[in-house]
Amino acid sequence: FIFYIILHSQSTFEYQRSWGTYLGPIGGKSHTYIFNGDALFFDSQNNIYTKGYIEPIAGNPVSYYQQYSLGGGQNFQFGPDSYSTINFYTKFNSAGTLLSYQYHQNLSNIPGSYTKELLHIDQSDNKYFQFKITASTAPPIPITTASWNPSVGEFILAKYDSSDNLLWATYLPSAVRM
Repeated sequence: FIFYIILHSQSTFEYQRSWGTYLGPIGGKSHTYIFNGDALFFDSQNNIYTKGYIEPIAGNPVSYYQQYSLGGGQNFQFGPDSYSTINFYTKFNSAGTLLSYQYHQNLSNIPGSYTKELLHIDQSDNKYFQFKITASTAPPIPITTASWNPSVGEFILAKYDSSDNLLWATYLPSAVRM
């Protein structure tokens, strides 16, 4: 009788899985690594956004990692050391179809590389991203005129509309990430 109760209680769940998938290459972690915050987001159309980072596995060629890239971002590159930052950002529709898988890497051996991380999606489906760049590197996006501009900026906050058009971008006033 006790055995039946345990099995019976485990067979009823509040939620029912409608789809599942593997996400990206071996070595991928689906959580925040560089910045703080959530790793799973939803917009008003129930699209699902994830973010995370890659710890490349020795022996896998660049082409192995690049095969997952879809819909923009940077080409996958190995960093100069095992501490290189290789973030990814994905978008699925509500049926589970992968719409985008983008790499955003801030690698000291690649001039102009940067990290881009999703921080928030608001009720109008605007997306807020934080960028990290090398202080001596030009920003990868235009900075809004008359915004705060430090002599050395490493972090940028940017807002994109629901169609992924840049609305504004500004440097953050310190080297402390959000």
